[in-house]
Amino acid sequence: MKKWGPPPSILLFSKLTFNQNKLKKKTMTWQTTQYSLDSR
Repeated sequence: MKKWGPPPSILLFSKLTFNQNKLKKKTMTWQTTQYSLDSR
C-alpha cells in the first residue's frame, strides 16, 4: 500500500535545508553580537 505524502528523500532534504537556515541565522546573530562587542 502506497502512503500519501512526499517521498522520504524530499522530506529529508527540506529538513536539512531548514536546519541549515536555522544554523545560518544562529551564526549571523552570533557574528553581529561579536561585531557590536568589538566596535565598543
